[in-house]
Amino acid sequence: MTSIVSTCIWFTIYESVIKNFKENDSQLYQQKEPMYVIIASVLSGSVASFLCNGPEALVALKQAHPEQTMMQLMKQEKFRLLRKGLGINMYYHSIHSAMFFLTVTYVGKIFDVEVEG
Repeated sequence: MTSIVSTCIWFTIYESVIKNFKENDSQLYQQKEPMYVIIASVLSGSVASFLCNGPEALVALKQAHPEQTMMQLMKQEKFRLLRKGLGINMYYHSIHSAMFFLTVTYVGKIFDVEVEG
């Protein structure tokens, strides 16, 4: 469930940032498109993982401790739950996002298809 929400956030932020770049700097965007794709993808991946890290950590804890309820786990972990694994999660998703969107952009150019909305 959280991966669906994370993906929705990820794509929405990426599309809105790219749209903003295209509208504000259309001439410069054409010249430096890979740089703008990297900026938008790293930003979108980081924000999506930041927002969805807590619920994903809670699900992982529940799988590791099936005998405890979700409320017991939240009371036990408190605010540590929100930052548990956050750094590596944000790093991973920002790199993954950059590689994904750069690949999608270049595959779109190969087949002469615009992939951004």
